[in-house]
Amino acid sequence: NANDFANVEAYDTSNDSWVTLQPLAGGPRNALEVQAIGPSIYAVGGVRTASLEYFDRVEQLSIPVPAARADFPRRIDQGVLLRAVDGRIFGGFGRSAEPDTPEGDWFEYDPQADSWTARAGGTPRFAPAAAVRGERLYVFGGSDSTTGYRDTTEIYDPANDSWENGASLLSPLRDAAAATGSDGRIYLAGGFDDADLAQLSAYDPAADTWTALANLPTARREARAVFLDGRLHLLGGATNATVLGDHSIYDPIANSWSAGAALPDPRRGGTAVVRNGRIYYLGGRDIAGTFRREILEFDPTAGAWRTVGFLPDIVADAAAAATPDAIYQLGGQRTAPLDEFHRIAFTN
Repeated sequence: NANDFANVEAYDTSNDSWVTLQPLAGGPRNALEVQAIGPSIYAVGGVRTASLEYFDRVEQLSIPVPAARADFPRRIDQGVLLRAVDGRIFGGFGRSAEPDTPEGDWFEYDPQADSWTARAGGTPRFAPAAAVRGERLYVFGGSDSTTGYRDTTEIYDPANDSWENGASLLSPLRDAAAATGSDGRIYLAGGFDDADLAQLSAYDPAADTWTALANLPTARREARAVFLDGRLHLLGGATNATVLGDHSIYDPIANSWSAGAALPDPRRGGTAVVRNGRIYYLGGRDIAGTFRREILEFDPTAGAWRTVGFLPDIVADAAAAATPDAIYQLGGQRTAPLDEFHRIAFTN
């Protein structure tokens, strides 16, 4: 089928380049019709030249589809977005304006009504780390000014709309990465306290204690962390000298780090989630400081990254949470904090 192709490519207007996406599931063909209906793209029919096989199938292309949802009640970057175990979505904290205006308000998003409702707020801060464990939501560290770093753990209980304090972090910091492990502990990696940090610690919610673990391979801030298949995946980040593209994997049983497949290029300040057994990294900034809009997917079976789609616009310092069929992304910045909120739907 030398004359037929199954490739799907997308043109990125932000940097005048083409990106290869997931190929047609039905295989190579030509003379097909392609139509966009609403936010979705469909490939219709076609013929395979060598065998004269005609297709009567309609195939929805496997491309993540972003759609705008109700704006957040204020502008927000370096904030928090979390999905509770019962499916409820909460967002808040972060900055509402430049240079640094910390916020502590907290809102719940209703997907059916496409609306936000104010809930009990916490301590104002931006650039905290956050994670979900069981029925509670956890917010760690952050900054309340350009120089004030926090060592606090705040715990939100959606059932009674209230906050309580947990054990203090091992040290005050901001711009760390957090993820909940399969062992029930919450892991906090890297960060910044006037210097880039290499520390890794684990919080045990049952005992309300922190434990120091093996240091990161490289000190960093603005990395992103997720847990997949019993291991912590730490993605990208920055130091005072550069932006990182490495993918470091921590094994809690061995208390050691190993190298995974690097990001396609260095990134800082993107968002990362796990959905259906794969890791997604969205947006961020590269080593030149350029804001990006690619949606990257890591397949642990193939051990490789690929671009699967694009955000509606370039963005960094947003917050994200995943559901089985979508990723929600909140706020961020291009030149100033944004109030945007998007649902990125998947067909696979």
